[in-house]
Amino acid sequence: MAKATATEIARRWIELYNDGTPAYYGSDRFLDLYHEDVDWSEGPTRAYPDGRTGSLPVIRSALEGAQQTMKDRHAELFEVIGEGDRAAMRYRWSAVVEADGLPFPRGSTARLDVAAFLAVRDGKISRIVEHIALLPPAQPGTTTREASQQDKREVVMTDTTPKAVVLRAIDLFDGSRDGTDRYLELFSDSAIWEFAPTTESPRWRRLEGKEAARALYQRIYDQRSDVSSTTHHVVAEGDTVVVAYTYSGTVSADVPEFPAGSRRRFECVNLYTVSDGLIVRYVQYTGSPVLAEPAEKELP
Repeated sequence: MAKATATEIARRWIELYNDGTPAYYGSDRFLDLYHEDVDWSEGPTRAYPDGRTGSLPVIRSALEGAQQTMKDRHAELFEVIGEGDRAAMRYRWSAVVEADGLPFPRGSTARLDVAAFLAVRDGKISRIVEHIALLPPAQPGTTTREASQQDKREVVMTDTTPKAVVLRAIDLFDGSRDGTDRYLELFSDSAIWEFAPTTESPRWRRLEGKEAARALYQRIYDQRSDVSSTTHHVVAEGDTVVVAYTYSGTVSADVPEFPAGSRRRFECVNLYTVSDGLIVRYVQYTGSPVLAEPAEKELP
């Protein structure tokens, strides 16, 4: 079996890292991705003006300190690029402060912008360099998930490249009516939707105009809950963007081969065409559904 690329490991790092809860900072399971002799370097911060460096024991010690003083950590991935055994990712870190003496007030949601560069050897991280920018804390009462999602929308709002427009649309969609409305704002009024045949709809379907799409989404998601998706690959060239992802959702009514209450998982590929900052064509290919595990904590 081929070893994971640096890009795949970076995405896996985000997945493993994001297990914080409102009562707990988060576990050490992401450390399984590091070599014991990993070369870690963190740039200067207000808490550590000279930065920090070390190998896995130093990282573990830093984690234990954070577990004592914060809770509900979250890393919102903005982008990751890589080639072979090298990758770079940009994300926004947040956590709720539970102790005095830190650069953020107790009870606030601390936020950092991070650019991380990593190298991989034998399927594990052998070197990682993190450059950190301190941000003002989020508004009181804002959860880390709410803060990171709002921040992500603000970060990409000024970027109207086709890839940025598509990623913003994906980020806005959560299966709710409000989420559908936000999502459709990124489509032109005359956009075209095309859906490849599936077991439930064995012929190609074509919709013209986003009001027709809105009606379809509302019919579908009125009968689904706990919607989640994980993006695996994004390829952009010119005005075309291709996204491969896994989608899961729980059905509230019987569908072929799945009774109400079943959670289904699909492997999907979407093709988007973008013009003047709006999506004008959407083509979806959906694989056969399989029974899924319980819902992930949230949409990415």
